[in-house]
Amino acid sequence: MEGKWDHLLPEPIQVKELVHHDVARAEKELGPSFRTIDETLMPGADMTVGVRRIDRVPKDFKPVVDPHKHDVSSVYMFMGDLRVEVTLDGETYLVSAPASAFVPARVEHSYRPLSGAGYVVVITRQGKYE
Repeated sequence: MEGKWDHLLPEPIQVKELVHHDVARAEKELGPSFRTIDETLMPGADMTVGVRRIDRVPKDFKPVVDPHKHDVSSVYMFMGDLRVEVTLDGETYLVSAPASAFVPARVEHSYRPLSGAGYVVVITRQGKYE
């Protein structure tokens, strides 16, 4: 039976390409990444939500996300037992999950998992990469 809200429950899609991210290496070394909400999955959505499952972080893991900016704000949420390096406008911070990082619009940012396993959830307001 179809409900009137079925369209609000989109099927996630695996991310295979994303600007500023080495998706292929990240998938191979960390685990898969999925887009769960965005305008293409749900017309009218005013945000993009992505989830990366991290099975384990390889020793001496090299970054897979280049520093970049958005014209809108974002939130990173780190779940599980992850230790993560978060860089905001050139300043580096170490966080241990559960944790989050708010990224204001136009602030250069990146993250690099250091150890552990868990999930990284990224919520970005609708906008474009710079």
